[in-house]
This record gives sequence, C-alpha cells and structure tokens, in this order.
Amino acid sequence: MKYELAKELKEAGYRQTPQGKFYIDADNADVGITAPTLEQLIEACGERIAGIDRYSEKWVAVAYFDSEEDDGTIAEGSTPTEAVAKLWLALNKP
Repeated sequence: MKYELAKELKEAGYRQTPQGKFYIDADNADVGITAPTLEQLIEACGERIAGIDRYSEKWVAVAYFDSEEDDGTIAEGSTPTEAVAKLWLALNKP
C-alpha cells in the first residue's frame, strides 16, 4: 500500500496498529503511519464485505447492501489490499 492511502486511512479514523508497513509521516517526522494488512482491512470491514475479485487489471472489493436504498459499495485498486482499503474508506464516510 502506498503512503498516501495509508495516510488517508489514518486521517479517516482507521485504528493504527504496530503490524503492517510503517511510514514516517512526510508532514510531521515525529509521527508514524502504519499501513494495515489485507487481513486487518477485511476484519475492519466486518460483515459488510461481500467479496474481493480480480477483473482484468483491477482488483474489486464489494460490500453487501446496507438497506433497500443502498445499491452496494464497490471499490477498485491495483492490489487486493488497496481495493479493500478504499472499500473501508467508502463504508466509513462521515
């Protein structure tokens, strides 16, 4: 996972853990950012995650419908981890 996505997760409230790839925050050298693993992201999405699949050159993560008004949530990425990270962000919008 790239630094920018790891930072976006942290800023959106994703819980930082000591596992995963560690980055030094470019804006504040005293602060670190941890990129979560695929397993951590799947667990964080909880029961909403419906699946992860590869279509052509992209990975796609899909969430179950939340209600009758919800048409589901889909996120794409170049890796499964990136796709699920973007799904978590979509599911946790304020």
